[in-house]
Amino acid sequence: CSMMHMKKKLLSDVDGGAVDLMGDGPENGGFCSYIWDTYRKVMRARDITKFYIHSSPELQELHKQIDIGKAFNDYMAIPDVYQRYSNVMPGAKDALLTLNTRVDVLFITSVEAFPDSYPSKHKFLNEHFPNIPVMAIPSKLKHGYVAAWGVDDRHDTCQSWQAMGCMPFLFRAPWNEAPAGTFTHDW
Repeated sequence: CSMMHMKKKLLSDVDGGAVDLMGDGPENGGFCSYIWDTYRKVMRARDITKFYIHSSPELQELHKQIDIGKAFNDYMAIPDVYQRYSNVMPGAKDALLTLNTRVDVLFITSVEAFPDSYPSKHKFLNEHFPNIPVMAIPSKLKHGYVAAWGVDDRHDTCQSWQAMGCMPFLFRAPWNEAPAGTFTHDW
């Protein structure tokens, strides 16, 4: 009788893990480029979260001029939003494709907030990350999936995974709200 060996799994968030959907300024793609294209206003990734608005008069003024929530909804409603504005996170393609030869890599992503963007997201992932499956789930259930390792840009997801025995890698993002001094990663 032979024993079947199963590969360990790595879960990777899509947005903020493998794909840069936000960009950082008008020249780097993502939501920040959309803001420039649409409103001719410069926005950086750090500007997107309310955490930073209260500490900066410039950001308070920008947020008075642009309804960021509406702008983001409009952005995500673009049929080819991922092809048109997104970039692969630096180093993600080589890292994930190499890891996928050693462990089972699975993209885990939430789509309930912007279901119309899923075809564009799926196409983008297939173009840049062939042979890595994608699991679309409600965001509240994301915390319940466990693997040997997990990559996410949300501190709460990484905490939940860690509590269930997964080794999390918290990626840098202005919205992850990790406590000061928390070590964050990138590819």
